Amino acid sequence: MKTTPVKIFIIALLLFGACKKGEPPAKEIKIAADLTQTEITYLEIILAGRQALPKTKIIIQPTQGLGPKNLLIGNNQPDIFELDFKDRLALLGSAMELHKFFQGDYERSIFYMSYFQPGVFEDRKYYYMPFRMDWPVFLYNPERVPGPPADFKAMARLCHDRPGSMGVMAGDDDAVLEFMLSLVWGFRGNEFELEDPGAQNAISYLASIKSCVVPLSQNYDAQSLADALERGEVDFAIAGLETAFKLWNDRSLPQKISASPLPGAAPVPLGGTFLGINRASQSPDSAFKIGFFLTEPNTCGKIINSGLWLCAIPYVGLDPAPGRAELFKPFTDSQARLKPLPMTVDLRRMAKIYHEIFDRIVFKGESPIMVGADLRIELKKIEEGF
Repeated sequence: MKTTPVKIFIIALLLFGACKKGEPPAKEIKIAADLTQTEITYLEIILAGRQALPKTKIIIQPTQGLGPKNLLIGNNQPDIFELDFKDRLALLGSAMELHKFFQGDYERSIFYMSYFQPGVFEDRKYYYMPFRMDWPVFLYNPERVPGPPADFKAMARLCHDRPGSMGVMAGDDDAVLEFMLSLVWGFRGNEFELEDPGAQNAISYLASIKSCVVPLSQNYDAQSLADALERGEVDFAIAGLETAFKLWNDRSLPQKISASPLPGAAPVPLGGTFLGINRASQSPDSAFKIGFFLTEPNTCGKIINSGLWLCAIPYVGLDPAPGRAELFKPFTDSQARLKPLPMTVDLRRMAKIYHEIFDRIVFKGESPIMVGADLRIELKKIEEGF
């Protein structure tokens, strides 16, 4: 029988369609994430109840602080890797384009949500899924502070009345960047323009409250800042979820230490970690299904209800374990104000510059005008990609 061009075209279509059915479900998917063993145990319970790829074995490998660049080498690489928000640009070459895996309107609609936008690069291509979002809140000792300040002006009055009473994780680039951007945005400034009136007002404000910052802030991490609040070494602090968790685990939140959203109504910087699908994965379709399960809002609600915050930001109703609602409330109350940090700039350099601004003004007592003049060009270079 003679094979016509039309028949050849039909056969080609059928073969192409067969190829497009996708890969078979993976036998196992490896996830490399910076989790404690307790967090891994909770996450394994959540994963056990999934409908996506129920027969696929999920192996969660704790990274123990090892950066993703060091994880993505050799032959035994993870299919899914967790990365810090500051590494999004640097690791684009290792992450697959996620929009290629979208199936149906539900997945597309989830990725269009605002807190998925920090994973978008290069003409609306999606590379990352939000995993552990974090942002600063106001933690305070209600025995010493009658209530949270309504805005930054009220916080300045609180500082004036209580010198040496505020704790900040001043040794942590991320924490300082979040605090500084909160100030800049609170004064309607441009974070890349230190000559901008709003940015100038923000660093002048920082100079006006420098006596409020306890000197030990230079040494604080999440645990030591939580300890300082518990022991009464500081009356209040600007801190993120990790410090709140430490307080909760020590049974000081909500009983002894209270929490509220950051003062004011200005945007709050949104940071945290993301999940990427490794380009070297042999089962990218399966890896995407598992990654999407971990980050989509319904799963997020289940995770938070179990008492952890290993997900993005839920839009579903929350019903945390008894008492846990007090832990999450200041964070969920801030959701309408969240503003992702810039996507396509070198955030590590940006964080170091703002850390230098903070250190020179607060701890070295330098003039905010001189500090701004010294660093304005470096900050502008970052915005322009130099």
